[in-house]
Amino acid sequence: MRPGRAIWRIRVRVNASELGLNAQDVEAQLRGGEIAIYARKYQLHQGVFSLDPRTVAEGEMALIVARLREIAEHAAD
Repeated sequence: MRPGRAIWRIRVRVNASELGLNAQDVEAQLRGGEIAIYARKYQLHQGVFSLDPRTVAEGEMALIVARLREIAEHAAD
């Protein structure tokens, strides 16, 4: 039996005490934005969500980073 192939994930850990939002809030804002960004939610209760880079086209990662930055900046207001 061959071992399965590794699947890369981008893990985002949310520090709720610093950000003022928890991982559930951030994930919901990503999903509910003008361009919906869907995350893997298996560890949301632990303050972590994951993104699958296999589904991200070239240039889209910059959009994801910009959206995360926007969420963080609005949380700071």
